[in-house]
Amino acid sequence: GGFFLAHWDGTRETEDRFQAVLDNSAALIFVKDRNGKYTLVNRQFATLLQMPTEQVLGKMDDELFNPSKAQTNRERDRRVLTREVIDESEETYVTRDGLRTFLTVRFPLRGANNQVYAVGGVATDITDRKRAETDAKEALARRDQFLAMLSHELRNPLS
Repeated sequence: GGFFLAHWDGTRETEDRFQAVLDNSAALIFVKDRNGKYTLVNRQFATLLQMPTEQVLGKMDDELFNPSKAQTNRERDRRVLTREVIDESEETYVTRDGLRTFLTVRFPLRGANNQVYAVGGVATDITDRKRAETDAKEALARRDQFLAMLSHELRNPLS
């Protein structure tokens, strides 16, 4: 298929180059057809699922994720396909390294006739950023608690 390249020449070499770019991206990248079948995934996406890329292709979310996650994915995909909008969400996955948080952007893919034929997705791991935000909030809360205690002690010295 002629994915979304402007000057697709249909050669195996171009396809290999395109896949190499996808596989060397830090982000998880996927494309699903209108029925929800994965038609393209990169190495990072397959690694998250702990499956070879070939085994992910042709599968649907029900076959890859727990029922709750699969349903959420279907709802987000449907929104992109019907409203033809970009959908941005934070999603949490259980991985070998524990919980990881991803910022996932889903977008409609259009064919030559301008009809939406698929949902594209790019998910960026934001776990470390989320952890830093949480740590900063906790540090501020501790500081505020300390200042409140200090000001109480200054106003009400021990008798």
